[in-house]
Amino acid sequence: MAPVFTDVVVVKNNSVIVDWHNPEDKVNFIFSCTKSIISILFGILLEEHKKISLDDSIIDHLPQIKTNVDKYQAITIKNLLSMTSGIEWKEMIKANIEYNKMVKGDWLEYVLAKPIIVDNIGEFNYCDGNSLLLSAIITNYTGVPAHEYAKEVLFQPLNITKTKWKEQNGLTMGGTGLHMKAKDLAKIGYMVLNNGIYDNKGILSDKWIKAMSSIHSAGHPNWFGNYGLHWWISGKDINEHVNMFYALGAHGQYLFIIPEERLVVCIRKKVGKMKDLCLPRDFLFSTILPFTKD
Repeated sequence: MAPVFTDVVVVKNNSVIVDWHNPEDKVNFIFSCTKSIISILFGILLEEHKKISLDDSIIDHLPQIKTNVDKYQAITIKNLLSMTSGIEWKEMIKANIEYNKMVKGDWLEYVLAKPIIVDNIGEFNYCDGNSLLLSAIITNYTGVPAHEYAKEVLFQPLNITKTKWKEQNGLTMGGTGLHMKAKDLAKIGYMVLNNGIYDNKGILSDKWIKAMSSIHSAGHPNWFGNYGLHWWISGKDINEHVNMFYALGAHGQYLFIIPEERLVVCIRKKVGKMKDLCLPRDFLFSTILPFTKD
């Protein structure tokens, strides 16, 4: 294993075939892999509240919006999930600059005060603010922070008992801030791979899994791949190896789901340099995929 890796968990078919940790599997950061968990929670919410549509304006579900109402009217829930909301955000241009500003004060106030570039609605722009608004919608419908909702509908059914998630004023941070064990993150991946079923219990609809793992916006094809609904999508035409979708967190935290190989791979690494971000992906292609071939 590369010295910068802290965890490698590989699930093939129905078995954990690699369970490696340095030094142990800790409840630790997963950074923006959090976004993919928010997507799963939103899929569960849609099953409980069928009147919610991805094509709905977010105005219909976020009474917290008091200004720029006309501009927000044009943004749909699907825009939030596919990172095409038009909210002015410079996350991909200057890493963490928006996040650092947001966490200095009231998170929701910061996001709702951002300008909306109407002409950019429908164009991909990676934005933590989208994820926070999704978290707020979850809370508006459930009456509890997204973390508490996750414990009830996702973590407890998967026997995940130890998690931490940043929260402010009853609002769970949607785009980052979730801490969990690598093996538990892999367990979520296995549930998704298994069509939303875990231990004979239906957790997530297969319809939502297909939706979130389908391409909905351009993403960054030459870097990470296309973008689904808070999941990255990398086809064989992009990576030259395999069709997959995955959760990606800063500094190289990954949850890869590869349906055609019946494979789930969770790799976490130490906080480090940007140039090392793709080391886990390279390790997947060079070592894990050949090792797990039937």
